Amino acid sequence: MTPPPPPAPPAPPARSASLILLALTAGEAGEACGRVLLLKRSPTASFMPSALVFPGGRLEPEDARGAAADEAGEAGEGRGWAAWGFDSPAAARAERRCAARETEEEAGLTLTAAEESAARCVGRWLTPARLPKRFHTSFWLLALPRAPAPRVDGAEVVEGGWWSPAEALSAYREGRVELAPPTIRLLHDLAALCARPALPALHAAALTGAPAPLARALAGWAPGEGGEGGEGSEGAAPICPTLLRDEARDLFALCLPGDEGYRGDNAAPASPTAAAAPVYRPAPSSPVHRLTRPLSDPKAPLRLVTSY
Repeated sequence: MTPPPPPAPPAPPARSASLILLALTAGEAGEACGRVLLLKRSPTASFMPSALVFPGGRLEPEDARGAAADEAGEAGEGRGWAAWGFDSPAAARAERRCAARETEEEAGLTLTAAEESAARCVGRWLTPARLPKRFHTSFWLLALPRAPAPRVDGAEVVEGGWWSPAEALSAYREGRVELAPPTIRLLHDLAALCARPALPALHAAALTGAPAPLARALAGWAPGEGGEGGEGSEGAAPICPTLLRDEARDLFALCLPGDEGYRGDNAAPASPTAAAAPVYRPAPSSPVHRLTRPLSDPKAPLRLVTSY
């Protein structure tokens, strides 16, 4: 009997980057209200059709060339690039450049060199190995002094607007919008950040050249400007959801850090450069730890559960 062929190796993940733009606007009572830019993908998109996402996309060779031409953002960042799992400052700058370029292409918003350099990494996510289409995505946070109207192309992106994180999550829970798992978790973190009394001061400091405290307030922990670690930091590895299948309960679950089913088994090993450096992982206390849908209905949207 001929033995079955060995399983195909997992598809290599494409490197990509996304940018979280955070602006303050006046709320109904005149209070400062944090809003983030979300774009609606085309319903014909091959990945996450019709979902609301942060601007972003695949890393292109031009991003590395553009980053090499502008090394200003490396000043003051120390070894923060290593703590976030990048192989080099150039690799970090290239992904930051990718996030800025995609923001211009998808939303029509052009960042200045100083604005781009002020963006700080706040997390990395990796698609599980068993899925056919995979991405290794870095997420960057940038404070803006205002919320400019996006200009979408109507093809790849069909809508764009500024949402308070709480409003976006409410629309998701009510089934009015679709969100990707990283977006759901990041929006929960952003909602907590926007509820902090210190937000206006952190935002103002970021606009005047001190973006690291704002990034740390979102991430819970992030490398300081000297790249040092902090309490709760772990080895440099992206968040890689664990996929669970329970046929008896007709349940498909996607488990994130903080869930009893999370293993991180599919996470890519840290680079040799980053292996000794700590990196942030979201706190286990986050309410976003499991997303589920019926196993019998692969097209059903994933829904958040906080207890099971």
